[in-house]
Amino acid sequence: CTKKDDCTKEAFCTGKNSYCPLPRPVEDNLPCAGGSKTCQKGQCSGSVCQSLGMLPCVPETQDDATDCRPHCHTPHIPCTPVNYSYPDGVECILGDLYGYCGGGACLLS
Repeated sequence: CTKKDDCTKEAFCTGKNSYCPLPRPVEDNLPCAGGSKTCQKGQCSGSVCQSLGMLPCVPETQDDATDCRPHCHTPHIPCTPVNYSYPDGVECILGDLYGYCGGGACLLS
């Protein structure tokens, strides 16, 4: 019925109903999107920062080399990119233009 993804389990049809059951979510806080995010209620929407004991942040300036990496901070550590990359194909901003992440960098399409 439904294939497994990073944050849900595979769903199987029983034949008792005319519809497929909804896929069940995996545990919250499991890594997804190549480790750059975490599962939250069956969606790959949480920040990897919490699993690192940090909070997500938005950098003050853009940097093509780090725009495809999550940025995290603590009261003692300024907003800095962490050692994970968003998956290829995720939208990013390159100057005034939109691009896509590819190999950890923001590229124009």
